[in-house]
Amino acid sequence: MHVFTIEYNLDDFLYVAGVINSESSGKRRNEVLGRANAVNNEAAIAGRTLREQVDHYSSVPGKKKISKTSNGENAVGVRAAVIDILSGGIDVSKGGTHWD
Repeated sequence: MHVFTIEYNLDDFLYVAGVINSESSGKRRNEVLGRANAVNNEAAIAGRTLREQVDHYSSVPGKKKISKTSNGENAVGVRAAVIDILSGGIDVSKGGTHWD
């Protein structure tokens, strides 16, 4: 399990969640959680923070943070997925490190 320990803060959390949200359809909880797990797994292997890893993986232009106040289903789901990986939740990707 990779734990975010290097200067982790709300800004990093919202940025990671925003990029993962941009990379997913946001409509299926396991899809978002799987992407978050893949980022977390590869970050652990590569020795990167989650923020560094989403920057490395994502080709989405104009990467941005997700709102901390949005109550939309996608925003809530992706924030929950990032909280899940940071708190050591079950890896639904089963060790996966990439998505397509």
